[in-house]
Amino acid sequence: MAIFVGFAPFQCLEPPRMAPEAPTLPHTAIKLEPKLLDACVGEYEIVPDNVFGMGAKVTIVRNDDHLVWQAFGGNALPGPLDLYPESETNFFLKDVGARVTFIKNDKGEAISIIHHWAWHGLPDSEGKKLKSEK
Repeated sequence: MAIFVGFAPFQCLEPPRMAPEAPTLPHTAIKLEPKLLDACVGEYEIVPDNVFGMGAKVTIVRNDDHLVWQAFGGNALPGPLDLYPESETNFFLKDVGARVTFIKNDKGEAISIIHHWAWHGLPDSEGKKLKSEK
Protein backbone atom coordinates (compact mmCIF):
# COMPACT_ATOMS: atom_id res chain seq x y z
CA MET A 1 0.00 0.00 0.00
CA ALA A 2 1.40 3.40 -0.95
CA ILE A 3 0.41 6.86 0.17
CA PHE A 4 1.07 9.78 -2.14
CA VAL A 5 2.27 12.95 -0.47
CA GLY A 6 3.14 15.83 -2.78
CA PHE A 7 3.39 13.37 -5.67
CA ALA A 8 5.96 11.27 -3.84
CA PRO A 9 5.10 7.66 -2.96
CA PHE A 10 6.05 6.47 0.54
CA GLN A 11 5.48 3.10 2.11
CA CYS A 12 2.54 3.18 4.46
CA LEU A 13 3.62 4.20 7.96
CA GLU A 14 7.29 4.35 6.90
CA PRO A 15 8.56 7.90 6.32
CA PRO A 16 11.70 8.21 4.18
CA ARG A 17 15.01 7.94 5.98
CA MET A 18 16.68 11.27 6.50
CA ALA A 19 20.37 11.82 5.98
CA PRO A 20 22.33 12.60 9.12
CA GLU A 21 23.51 16.16 9.52
CA ALA A 22 26.35 16.85 7.10
CA PRO A 23 29.70 17.08 8.87
CA THR A 24 31.17 20.56 9.09
CA LEU A 25 34.70 19.33 8.40
CA PRO A 26 35.81 19.08 4.77
CA HIS A 27 35.95 15.64 3.18
CA THR A 28 39.37 14.02 2.96
CA ALA A 29 40.06 11.55 0.17
CA ILE A 30 42.13 8.47 0.94
CA LYS A 31 43.89 6.04 -1.36
CA LEU A 32 42.30 2.63 -1.85
CA GLU A 33 43.65 -0.44 -3.59
CA PRO A 34 42.28 -0.78 -7.14
CA LYS A 35 40.51 -4.06 -6.22
CA LEU A 36 38.49 -2.23 -3.53
CA LEU A 37 37.46 0.43 -6.05
CA ASP A 38 36.66 -2.22 -8.67
CA ALA A 39 34.29 -3.93 -6.21
CA CYS A 40 32.07 -0.81 -6.41
CA VAL A 41 32.03 -0.51 -10.20
CA GLY A 42 28.74 -1.29 -11.90
CA GLU A 43 25.26 -0.12 -12.72
CA TYR A 44 22.77 0.65 -9.96
CA GLU A 45 19.07 1.37 -10.07
CA ILE A 46 17.74 3.95 -7.63
CA VAL A 47 14.09 3.29 -6.86
CA PRO A 48 11.57 6.07 -7.41
CA ASP A 49 11.41 8.31 -4.35
CA ASN A 50 10.58 11.87 -3.44
CA VAL A 51 13.93 13.13 -4.78
CA PHE A 52 14.57 11.01 -7.86
CA GLY A 53 10.90 11.11 -8.89
CA MET A 54 10.72 8.34 -11.48
CA GLY A 55 13.93 6.71 -10.28
CA ALA A 56 17.36 6.77 -11.89
CA LYS A 57 20.10 4.53 -13.19
CA VAL A 58 23.62 5.21 -11.98
CA THR A 59 26.74 3.97 -13.70
CA ILE A 60 29.91 3.90 -11.61
CA VAL A 61 33.30 3.35 -13.26
CA ARG A 62 36.85 3.54 -11.95
CA ASN A 63 39.15 6.34 -13.06
CA ASP A 64 42.62 5.74 -11.64
CA ASP A 65 42.41 6.42 -7.86
CA HIS A 66 38.72 7.33 -7.65
CA LEU A 67 35.31 6.47 -9.08
CA VAL A 68 33.11 8.38 -11.51
CA TRP A 69 29.33 8.65 -10.92
CA GLN A 70 27.00 9.18 -13.90
CA ALA A 71 23.25 9.24 -13.23
CA PHE A 72 20.47 9.11 -15.82
CA GLY A 73 16.78 9.87 -15.32
CA GLY A 74 14.84 11.30 -12.43
CA ASN A 75 16.29 14.56 -11.14
CA ALA A 76 19.86 13.43 -11.79
CA LEU A 77 22.58 16.03 -12.17
CA PRO A 78 23.89 16.03 -15.76
CA GLY A 79 27.40 14.90 -16.54
CA PRO A 80 29.89 12.65 -14.77
CA LEU A 81 30.87 13.49 -11.18
CA ASP A 82 34.07 12.45 -9.41
CA LEU A 83 33.50 10.17 -6.42
CA TYR A 84 36.38 9.97 -3.91
CA PRO A 85 36.85 7.42 -1.09
CA GLU A 86 36.86 8.38 2.59
CA SER A 87 36.86 4.70 3.64
CA GLU A 88 36.34 1.33 1.93
CA THR A 89 32.58 1.94 1.78
CA ASN A 90 32.07 5.71 2.18
CA PHE A 91 32.70 8.08 -0.73
CA PHE A 92 31.91 11.71 -1.47
CA LEU A 93 30.96 13.57 -4.64
CA LYS A 94 33.59 16.29 -4.68
CA ASP A 95 31.69 18.86 -6.74
CA VAL A 96 28.32 18.67 -4.95
CA GLY A 97 29.25 17.55 -1.43
CA ALA A 98 26.89 14.56 -1.41
CA ARG A 99 28.02 11.21 0.00
CA VAL A 100 27.60 7.64 -1.23
CA THR A 101 27.77 4.53 0.94
CA PHE A 102 28.38 1.17 -0.74
CA ILE A 103 26.73 -1.81 0.95
CA LYS A 104 28.89 -4.90 0.42
CA ASN A 105 28.23 -8.61 0.79
CA ASP A 106 30.51 -10.98 2.72
CA LYS A 107 32.67 -11.41 -0.42
CA GLY A 108 33.41 -7.67 -0.48
CA GLU A 109 31.28 -7.01 -3.56
CA ALA A 110 29.05 -3.93 -3.62
CA ILE A 111 25.39 -4.96 -3.84
CA SER A 112 23.68 -1.61 -3.27
CA ILE A 113 24.27 2.08 -2.61
CA ILE A 114 22.81 4.76 -0.39
CA HIS A 115 23.04 8.29 -1.77
CA HIS A 116 23.17 10.85 1.05
CA TRP A 117 22.22 14.31 -0.13
CA ALA A 118 24.32 17.31 0.85
CA TRP A 119 21.24 19.50 1.28
CA HIS A 120 19.62 19.34 4.69
CA GLY A 121 16.13 17.93 4.83
CA LEU A 122 16.36 15.66 1.79
CA PRO A 123 16.04 11.93 2.45
CA ASP A 124 18.59 9.35 1.38
CA SER A 125 18.03 7.53 -1.91
CA GLU A 126 18.77 3.81 -2.21
CA GLY A 127 19.81 1.79 -5.23
CA LYS A 128 20.40 -1.89 -5.91
CA LYS A 129 23.23 -3.11 -8.10
CA LEU A 130 21.91 -4.60 -11.32
CA LYS A 131 23.07 -8.09 -12.26
CA SER A 132 25.85 -7.93 -14.82
CA GLU A 133 25.77 -10.27 -17.80
CA LYS A 134 28.86 -12.44 -18.08
